[in-house]
Amino acid sequence: MTLLFFVVMAANFRGCFSAASQAPIKGKSNMPANDPVGSSVFFRVTGNVYPTGHYSVILNIGNPPKAFDLDIDTGSDLTWVQCDAPCTGCTKPLDKLYKPKNNRVPCASSLCRAIQNSNCDIPNEQCDYEVEYADLGSSLGVLLSDHFPLRLNNGSLLQPRIAFGWVSSVPSLLTHPLTFLSVLDESTTKLKRNCAFILCGYDQKYLGPHSPPDTAGILGLGRGKASFLSQLRTLGITQNVVGHCFSRVTGGFLFFGDHLFPPSGITWTPMLRSSSDTLYSSGPADLLFGGKPTGIKGLQLIFDSGSSYTYFNAQVYQSILNLVRKDVSGKPLRDAPEEKALAVCWKTAKPIKSILDIKSFFKPLTINFIKAKNVQLQLAPEDYLIITVSTSKTFHKFPARLHLGTIHLDISRHINNLSSFQKDGNVCLGILNGGEQGLGNLNVIGDIFMQDKVVVYDNERQQIGWFPTNCDRLPNVDREYNEGFSQPYAAYFGILEDHCPATYASEKTKLFTKK
Repeated sequence: MTLLFFVVMAANFRGCFSAASQAPIKGKSNMPANDPVGSSVFFRVTGNVYPTGHYSVILNIGNPPKAFDLDIDTGSDLTWVQCDAPCTGCTKPLDKLYKPKNNRVPCASSLCRAIQNSNCDIPNEQCDYEVEYADLGSSLGVLLSDHFPLRLNNGSLLQPRIAFGWVSSVPSLLTHPLTFLSVLDESTTKLKRNCAFILCGYDQKYLGPHSPPDTAGILGLGRGKASFLSQLRTLGITQNVVGHCFSRVTGGFLFFGDHLFPPSGITWTPMLRSSSDTLYSSGPADLLFGGKPTGIKGLQLIFDSGSSYTYFNAQVYQSILNLVRKDVSGKPLRDAPEEKALAVCWKTAKPIKSILDIKSFFKPLTINFIKAKNVQLQLAPEDYLIITVSTSKTFHKFPARLHLGTIHLDISRHINNLSSFQKDGNVCLGILNGGEQGLGNLNVIGDIFMQDKVVVYDNERQQIGWFPTNCDRLPNVDREYNEGFSQPYAAYFGILEDHCPATYASEKTKLFTKK
C-alpha cells in the first residue's frame, strides 16, 4: 500500500489571483460517478494577488478534525503545517496549531529511509531529520501520521492519513531536498491503508528582514511523487490533475481530479521535462506586445501558483520594461519612485482608483507557445498590473511571495511612508526581475498572469491548460456548472471514515525526543 508524504515547514510566502466577468464554468467529464479515480475534490479559496499576496485553502487534519489554512503552491511538492510540541517561533496562536498525538512514523519505514538517506540503527525509534538552509537556518523534524478527511464530488467520504514531521529552525529562505514518496512494506501498509505523510514544524526561526507567514503552512501540488496530488492518485482517490481559479477581487476555487472542468474549450500546451521534476513548465514561447513581435523568443516558462507575480530573467525583463516604458511615454503617467509596493510604478495627476482609469494607457501581452500549434496565453493590462492601496503615515507591509521548488523567497517590501496626502493608489508593474531574486535564467508565470482563468495541470496527459472565466463565481459541484456554487462543501470535510485508526496519547505522554 502506498502512503502519502507531506512536508510541514514554516515559511512566509503568498500567492494571489483575480477575476473577470467571463462565462460561467460549464461542462462535465465522462468519468463514471462511482469511480473514485474519476471523482474530484473541491475547495473554496481565499486571498488575492494584492494586497493579500497569497491564495489559501482550508484543510482538516486529525480525528476529530481541525481546520488549517494552507498556501496553494504548484511550484513545490512539499506540504507542511505549524505544530505545537510546543512550538517556538510559530506565527499562529496556540489554539490554531496542530497538536500532535502518539502517531510517530518509525525510522525503519522506507519513507524515513528516503528522508534520512541513512541507516536506521533502532527500527522502532522516531524518524528524525535535519536540513540546513541557504541563509544559515536549519530544520529539525520528526515524521508523524494522522487522519485527513476528504469528500469527493461523487458523495464518497475518504480519509487518507497524514504523517507530520517536526521542523526546527525554518528560515524565510528555504530549500527543500525532502521530495520523496514512500511505499511501505505490505505487512505495514495493511494497518495504514489510505495514509498520508507530512512534516510538522515545531520550532520556526525567521532570519533577516523577511516577514513570517500568516497561513498555517503550504499545500505542495507540484509534479513530483511527494506532492499531495501525486499521492491522491497513487491511493486511487483522484486523477493526477489539479486546477485553480483565482479571483482578481478575492477568493476562487481549487480542485483535484478531472471531473470539474469541461472536456472542450480549454487551451492546452504540453508540459516540458524540467531540471526539476516537481515543476510545471512549458515552451518554447515567444512574447508579443500589442499583438506585435518583440524579438523575445524561445522562452521556457514555469507555471507557479506559489509566486504572487511573474518573473523573467534579467535580459527578458529589461526588454519588457523598455517596451512598456516606451509605450507609456507621452501618456499622462509619471514615474512614482516613492511607491514601494513593487519595483516599477506610475502615478497620474489624480489618484488612481481602478484599473479602468489607466487600462487604455497599456497594451496587452501575449505568450505564444510555438510547439502547441501557436497556442496563446492572452494577458490584458489588468493581468500584469496592480493598483496599490491608499497610503498614510502608518507602517505597511505588502507581501510578494516567490515559492518555487527549492527556491523560497519572501520579497515583502516594507513601506515607511511619511506622506499622508495620497488618498488612492498608483499603478505598478507586476512583472519582476528574476535575476534579482536569484532565479538566474528561469522564467516564472505567477498568480498575476493567471487571474480570472481556470488553470489546469493535467499530469495524466502531461499538459497545462487554461480558459477565461469569472473566478468570483464558484461552480455547482452537485449538478452541472450553470448555477454557481450552492453548498458549503467545507462543512463536510469533518465527516470521517476510520480507515487509519490512530493511537492517541494522553497529555502527559512523551511524544518524542527533541534534538
